[in-house]
Order: sequence, then C-alpha cells, then structure tokens
Amino acid sequence: MAYQYPTPRRKKQDTRVLGPVKETAPEETMGLIQGKKPGSREEWRVYLSLLKYKVEFEFQVSVYGGRSVVGGYIIDFVVYTPFPCALEVNGEYWHSADMRPSEQLKLIALTAIFNREPYVLWGKDLQTQEDCNRAVQEELRL
Repeated sequence: MAYQYPTPRRKKQDTRVLGPVKETAPEETMGLIQGKKPGSREEWRVYLSLLKYKVEFEFQVSVYGGRSVVGGYIIDFVVYTPFPCALEVNGEYWHSADMRPSEQLKLIALTAIFNREPYVLWGKDLQTQEDCNRAVQEELRL
C-alpha cells in the first residue's frame, strides 16, 4: 500500500448571522499619522485637533538617536506655530501628574533644543474630541 499524504481538513462554513454593524465616530477609528501608528487615543485626538486648526506638524520625531540610543527619545509632535516647538501628549497610562526626574530632564532638553518651553497636554484634559480641541486651542493660543 502506498503512503497517502495528509490532507488538510475542510473548515466548516460559518453561517451565523452577525448583528448590526456599530457605527463609530471618526475619532474612535484610529489610523496612521504620517505613516506611523499613534501610541494612544490621546495622540490621535491631538492629531485631529491639529488638522482642524490647520497647524503644521511632524509626528514622532527622533531626538538624540531616538529609542535606539540610551538617552534618546521620541517627541510626540513638533508643531510649527510659527516656530518649531515640541508638543508632548502625556496620557494617564504612561505618565503621572508627578513627573519623574527623567521626564523633567526631557522637558529641559526640549527647551534647550527648540529655545522654547514645550507644550504639554495631559490625558485628563483629552477625554473627548471637544475637550482635546479646547486644550490644543488654549495651549497653542490659536
């Protein structure tokens, strides 16, 4: 008797009926920002606010070698209003209201790089798109 090669089993066709498709608000559906995936909903909301107010920006800018070098980091946004300045989005998941010494040093370094104090937005102020729009408008003085 000849050897018979194993054949894959056929999967049963799924015939269940799915419920109605839930419509999501545009801010709930995250996409790419300048070809990069945002790290949080807060970053996505800030992105939508910057688009709304037509602020020129770059997303996830590498400084001092970025994540590949000890001491390097990634700036969330560099905004041009009209001069370049860092904009950091501090969500509640990664950041607390009491800034660690490393985060304080990062803000000092950003101040030195851009000759301006960086803008910092906190997650508690970015819970909805309307809150985020208000926070961006106030922080950037638009």
